[in-house]
Amino acid sequence: MELLFERFLSEERGEWPDIDLDLPSGNERERVIQYVYQRYGPRGAAMTANVITYRNRMAAREMGKVMGFDEDTLKRISAAVATWEFKDENDALDRRLRDAGLDLKHPRIRKYFELCLAAQDLPRHLGQHSGGMVICEGRLDSVVPLEPASMPGRVVVQWDKEDCATWASSKSICWVSA
Repeated sequence: MELLFERFLSEERGEWPDIDLDLPSGNERERVIQYVYQRYGPRGAAMTANVITYRNRMAAREMGKVMGFDEDTLKRISAAVATWEFKDENDALDRRLRDAGLDLKHPRIRKYFELCLAAQDLPRHLGQHSGGMVICEGRLDSVVPLEPASMPGRVVVQWDKEDCATWASSKSICWVSA
């Protein structure tokens, strides 16, 4: 098969091997996930979390709700900032808000602008990584908090992929990431 195992076992990497098992999406992947849950139990295996952060549009909507903006204003602002990503003179949040008809000199609008900037990239909620799992011989919940996933028959650790990798390497333990 001419596999290059050095890719996984290279000393230059300075970290544990990253060996993935790629499974097709759909029913076959779910069968494997459910097998792992049955094999290791509800406290011995869990899906890896995916931390969902505030992006432009969601930050604008949520902060607008906090500030008591009406639905029409929220829609107008959300549409104006939906594609905002670059922070330069031609595509800055303050310019987008002015284009949406907001006066940034007004104290309430100024505070709204500050809240939107502060909320950018902050965690909003935990999602479920599409294929990363953590498997533990003992009780996984003695190491990391677990929570039921929104999808029935699944459990999620409250760590994202990077947190899991950091913890596993500090304990010389392997974890599964798809």
